[in-house]
Amino acid sequence: LCCCFSSRSKLFTSVMCCYDTVSASSNMDMEDRVSHLEQRLQLQEDEIQLLKAALADALRRLGYCEETQKFLNSKLRVFISGSSSIEGARAPPPVSHEEDDRNHLK
Repeated sequence: LCCCFSSRSKLFTSVMCCYDTVSASSNMDMEDRVSHLEQRLQLQEDEIQLLKAALADALRRLGYCEETQKFLNSKLRVFISGSSSIEGARAPPPVSHEEDDRNHLK
């Protein structure tokens, strides 16, 4: 009986030692995976911040373009309404080069 108990004890100790090694290995793998996931999370958070900054810049530029367009349209309306009240303010029609050549030959 004592011999069996000793063998069982050794077997149990051997199994537990093996389990501890596997457990430690699994624990290391788990820590590596968690570390890798934390790194990916940080990279994704950094990328989100860059995307937010790029979006804010694009919206700022778009707003500037819209304001510039409104300003130019208002100036164009003022110019058009002012030139229509002045008699003869329209530019003469463009002259083609063929007409220039005929005028020089006369």
